[in-house]
Amino acid sequence: MDAQEVKIGIPYTFTGTFPSAWYCQDYRGITSEWTLTIQTTDLTNEKSNVISGGNLLISHDPVVVEGDPSCTGDNGTATQFYNAPYVLFAKASGSNKICKVSADNVSLLVNVPANQAPGNYSGTLTLTMNGF
Repeated sequence: MDAQEVKIGIPYTFTGTFPSAWYCQDYRGITSEWTLTIQTTDLTNEKSNVISGGNLLISHDPVVVEGDPSCTGDNGTATQFYNAPYVLFAKASGSNKICKVSADNVSLLVNVPANQAPGNYSGTLTLTMNGF
């Protein structure tokens, strides 16, 4: 699947393959900070069986920063993002420069517990762009 553009403030449902290339680009170059966070819910199947959202991990290649180094990203190591929003990308306050931060090979991993009931499980991923 090619990259999909997600507009701020407009709900969007990913279809098909999970997008594997993510980026945030600050064209404004203003001094306020911003963050892109991700958080998940538990996964539930049609019979109300649950896989804890704590079993869902996100990983990606090391981030690439273009332009001002005030843009940053996490290290890409498989990380849980269940108990609180997890910061994937950010821009520090105080920089009025343009920057872009990106990550390729973004993937999700679900650690399915032994003896988990079979079924089609679903949950919600929430991506939040604060400060834009």
